Amino acid sequence: MEPCRRRSRRVVHKFGPHIGSLLLHDPTADEMLCLFEAMASSDDSIFVCNTSTLFDDWRDGRFRTIKAAESLAMYNQTISTNMFLQRGHPWILPAFISVGTSGRVDFLWVHPKIRRRGVGTALVKLSAFKKPLNRHVLPSAIAFWQRIKE
Repeated sequence: MEPCRRRSRRVVHKFGPHIGSLLLHDPTADEMLCLFEAMASSDDSIFVCNTSTLFDDWRDGRFRTIKAAESLAMYNQTISTNMFLQRGHPWILPAFISVGTSGRVDFLWVHPKIRRRGVGTALVKLSAFKKPLNRHVLPSAIAFWQRIKE
């Protein structure tokens, strides 16, 4: 199984014109730690108990985060950049997608402070992963997955 083929789709986000395009990103070990810190500090740290599985997916190439292409406003920090894991390049958003050996999405998480801005949709559309089976979807995420086209 090829872990991730990138789709060349244009994805729309709701951060405003000063944030660059959203791109898939293969995180480094340090970026993984920053991501898990963000996840643990959020109000809904439901996946914290699955960190060993998430690290296995990362090690096996089945884990992606999302970053924004740097714009001039981001570089000059003339806009608010508090939504990113760290200030400066790479501009990684606190969100990830992870796939199991079946090729279907096992985990999709977006930090509560950046939800409903197109980040989760961008992660799904940019990755080549298949939608999860309905029986594996959290009740709070059913409506999201119903809006996503395969």
